[in-house]
Amino acid sequence: MPWIVGGGWSMEAFDGGTPTAQLLGTVVRDRPVFLPNRDHHGAWANTRALDLAGITRDTPDPVGGRIERDADGAPTGMLQESAMELVGCHTPQHTPDDRLKALLHAQRHLHSLGITAWQDALLGDTSGISDVSDAYLTAAGDGSLTARVAGACGGIAIGAPSRSPTCSGDGPFSASGGCGPTP
Repeated sequence: MPWIVGGGWSMEAFDGGTPTAQLLGTVVRDRPVFLPNRDHHGAWANTRALDLAGITRDTPDPVGGRIERDADGAPTGMLQESAMELVGCHTPQHTPDDRLKALLHAQRHLHSLGITAWQDALLGDTSGISDVSDAYLTAAGDGSLTARVAGACGGIAIGAPSRSPTCSGDGPFSASGGCGPTP
């Protein structure tokens, strides 16, 4: 069953900043959903996604993260920091071509608004979100990157893509532990 992935929602849009799987279930029940928030420090997942990841009331919080729980200890669908990886590692990953097309699409849009430089604060694999460093490197190498870009790799700032950044994903903000098999 295909996943629904997306993101960019704001915590202040929800009471207490933590939306629930139950609320998401009113929109979609039969497909797993994973939605990182706009700052990528938390993600909202529906019950189907929590079930596929094997997250129950007995699942311990991972090091550096938290599974939000209701008063009875059941997961609510909100995952903080490294707990995002518990579900995120099960989501479909984008191909290098997908990432390059997305970068060039975003660049065209930003240029249409007069924006010619930006910072990408999320390079490296983290919390089930694909590393886009390869797209920057490809675009810088073939000349299709026409903006000035600074990036951050694992929380460490790096220069423009033309300086050949690499990101191993083992910076201070990356999740560890890998992804177990989907039950």
